[in-house]
Amino acid sequence: EQKADCTHKHQCHTHCPAFRTVGKSPVVPGEVGTGPFGLCRTLPRAFVNSDTVIVYGHGVFATGQADFIQGYAGIAAVENFSRTRYLELIRHLRDVG
Repeated sequence: EQKADCTHKHQCHTHCPAFRTVGKSPVVPGEVGTGPFGLCRTLPRAFVNSDTVIVYGHGVFATGQADFIQGYAGIAAVENFSRTRYLELIRHLRDVG
């Protein structure tokens, strides 16, 4: 949800302080590099509570305990959840409008 009065409106992808999720996956800001808003700072904190994280402008990141298959399954689950939710919202808008 976009906030009209957000002070980070044009830097949401790197500076957004709002906590957001898609399903159970946190959505975090981050930029390439090691600066104060670098992915090396935003991703590790987000992975504390979830095996999947969405980074604004970068996509879905995932971890697995044993192998690549677990991470891939996590990414697929986020993508499937997102597609299903998107289609639900489109149907709702069509039915309301």
